[in-house]
Amino acid sequence: MIKKERTSMKNKSTQVKKSLLAKVLVVVMVMMSVLVVPTTVASAAAAPKLNKSACNVLVDKQYDLNVVNKIKGSAYVWTTKNAKVATVDKAGVVTGVNKGTTVITCKVKAAKQSYTLTAKVTVMQPATKVKISNKITTINVGNTYDLNRLLVPSSSNEKTTWTSSDTSIAAPDKQGKFTALKAGTVTITAKTTSGKKDSVTFDVIDGAGIVTTQEELNSLLASGAPVITIKTDKEVNLTIAKGDYSKTKLTVDAPKADITNYGVFASIDIKQIKSDTWREEAVGNLLTIFAAKSRVVVGVNAICNIEVNEKGATLTIENNGVIEKVTISKEAAQASLDIKGTSKKEVPVVVNVPDVKIKTSVPLNLDLEKKIELSILPGAEKTQVTAKTEDAVPDVKGSVTLEVKVGTGEAAKTKTVTGAPLPTAAPTPTPTTPAPSGGGNSGGSTENNTTTTYKFALTQSYTNLKSVDVTYAGLTYTVDEGILTSLKYFLANDKDTITRWREYKEKTKTYSGQTVKITGTSGSDTKQVEFTEGLLKGRKYEVTVYGNASSVTIKSLANQKTYTVQKLDDKTINITGVPVTVSFTPTYK
Repeated sequence: MIKKERTSMKNKSTQVKKSLLAKVLVVVMVMMSVLVVPTTVASAAAAPKLNKSACNVLVDKQYDLNVVNKIKGSAYVWTTKNAKVATVDKAGVVTGVNKGTTVITCKVKAAKQSYTLTAKVTVMQPATKVKISNKITTINVGNTYDLNRLLVPSSSNEKTTWTSSDTSIAAPDKQGKFTALKAGTVTITAKTTSGKKDSVTFDVIDGAGIVTTQEELNSLLASGAPVITIKTDKEVNLTIAKGDYSKTKLTVDAPKADITNYGVFASIDIKQIKSDTWREEAVGNLLTIFAAKSRVVVGVNAICNIEVNEKGATLTIENNGVIEKVTISKEAAQASLDIKGTSKKEVPVVVNVPDVKIKTSVPLNLDLEKKIELSILPGAEKTQVTAKTEDAVPDVKGSVTLEVKVGTGEAAKTKTVTGAPLPTAAPTPTPTTPAPSGGGNSGGSTENNTTTTYKFALTQSYTNLKSVDVTYAGLTYTVDEGILTSLKYFLANDKDTITRWREYKEKTKTYSGQTVKITGTSGSDTKQVEFTEGLLKGRKYEVTVYGNASSVTIKSLANQKTYTVQKLDDKTINITGVPVTVSFTPTYK
């Protein structure tokens, strides 16, 4: 009995020991799993690597490449793929030698394993100067612009970073390109790795791109703004410089502005302009007229299209170049057009609306959907007319008979239309008495019932004149800067110019296509001037220069009429002996 109990107790003890052993083994296994896993992770994280896989270094400057997670007792061997670009010492310090790229290698030899570590190194030639190449002063909200930069010398490949004084207004990318986000003033800076820098400060204005002055206009044109609006109530003379602005929409809302345009735009909308001035000198523009009253002068070298979009608009067109087409849109009912100019090329005109009045002294090629009133003045007798229907045949006025084509295709027919008499012209104004030319100007002006003294009041000094348009009897002749230059010197009493004039015995000069022959007696103030080439070919004049009186007298040898041009002050010129119906329109530089 005692033996059995001992045996039972022994078995229980054995079971307890086994149970304890099992529990110990479980604890040991758990501990091992906890300990082993971190050791494995730590081993992976401890693999050696370089602090940079790629870096930049200037010529003659250094960069320290370091090994991270070094293994105790390891050996490190540093080499360069191209020692002509960069070298490396035994501590991993890289020195830039010449512009270019190379690979720096570090071989790590540990007790149990070896590693090969590499880094791409770009060696940069330092710049002596950095310059922002596309600086602007104004840009409108929403416009994207590329400032760009130039390095000196140009062979430099140094990196440039771009920063903004206010990223809420404009935040440049790595290349200096930004989008204007809101109105305000911001400074953007370009800085090289070696510390050279340049900055530009500019204003971000509203999205409509409103400008009021020549300076603002020039700045916004240079920025490539997609929208520009010339908006001012002041009397200003603006010139749009020659350039390709084909991504820019231009709107003109300036009722007292004189504007000369040499640029090509995506579109030009003229809402308000001084009633007698828009000068078009570019090739390829479409001028859309919304103004109630306006005048468009097409320069000798200009080519354009014109569209009238305003009901009741009054438009004067002086075509001295090429008008590819004039369109009277359906929004322009009751519009009135007066078409004139020196160009002999016919002007195509398309009319899509009734109650339009057209008066012309140049030949037109009319395409009519609706009936219009057509007044034919001398010079326009060769006008051609096509009417879509019988109802669209125009009411013709003037001493002319037109063959009007009615209809299209095989069904078209011809109708003869004889013009009714034109209204009698208003009585000629009573002329003023010509002012004395002064300074012993014995030539004077011949006073008769059709001449007067024209007081030419300028808004700028006469020395700033670029050209003068002289309009008479429906025709306009442009006196350009070439001819004006000599006149300016005469009126300014320039002694050298007047001395040369007096010394002329025979001289040939060319002024922008107008060739003149000057003959006379040496020492005389009076010379004979004959136009031998150009628009005035065959015209002969007797010209007398009175320097002390700041005046010039011009006598036509064909009809003996005499005109005197006299400077009263820098902004006032009197022209005596001119017909009362002559008008002079200046353009300034």
